[in-house]
Amino acid sequence: GMKAEMARLKQAALDAESKAETALKRLKTTEGVLASTKAELSKAQADGEEARKEAAALAGDLKSARAAAATASEEAKKAAADAAQAKKKAQEAQAALKDAQGKFAAAEERLEKEGHAEQQRLRLQLEERAARLEEEAERNRADLKRARAAQAVAEEEKEGAE
Repeated sequence: GMKAEMARLKQAALDAESKAETALKRLKTTEGVLASTKAELSKAQADGEEARKEAAALAGDLKSARAAAATASEEAKKAAADAAQAKKKAQEAQAALKDAQGKFAAAEERLEKEGHAEQQRLRLQLEERAARLEEEAERNRADLKRARAAQAVAEEEKEGAE
């Protein structure tokens, strides 16, 4: 009976040792899982911080783009107003030129009935005035062209900004 008891105790000791080793292995595995989980958590936090920074930067970019669009829109409105003004001046100069040409024609008719010297003097005056008005009309046409070009550029910038 003593031998059987010894064998049983020896077996129990071996079983206990085996269980202890298994428990130790499990503990090591659990510690490994815990360490990798901690690493993943740290990485996720870092990624979250990065995403927050990117979102803030994007919000800043959006704000800048909105401001640029508003500025471009204002510039386009101003350019359109300038173009309208230039067109009005050109039309006024055109009307003045037509009026002067009419007066010139009427004066020519009158002058044909009057003296030649007086006719020459008046013709020169009227031709000078007509030449000045033509120059002014030309300048106004150039102003109108510039204003239209500026308006086109402003419209493009406005579209680009939007």
